[in-house]
Amino acid sequence: MDVGSNIRGDHKLNSHIYGVAGRGAYIDVECWARGDDVNTGRHHTNVWYTGGVWTGSRYLDDVWVWGGNVDTPHDPPGGMAHC
Repeated sequence: MDVGSNIRGDHKLNSHIYGVAGRGAYIDVECWARGDDVNTGRHHTNVWYTGGVWTGSRYLDDVWVWGGNVDTPHDPPGGMAHC
């Protein structure tokens, strides 16, 4: 998971931000869903992942992270559960 990633309450850009990923952050992905489309110029996807996130300083459960900020080979990876 990318440092500086926003950790949100839903798979929409206007949802509440519960935290920001720091060094050592990771997500225990439960499933994926399509949400708001984001194009940063480097990544473009509407796939979001939900699960528990270690921010580097605390654990947040049942939160969402945009797919461009999660290190996966494809969005979504084959075989991953859809929410």
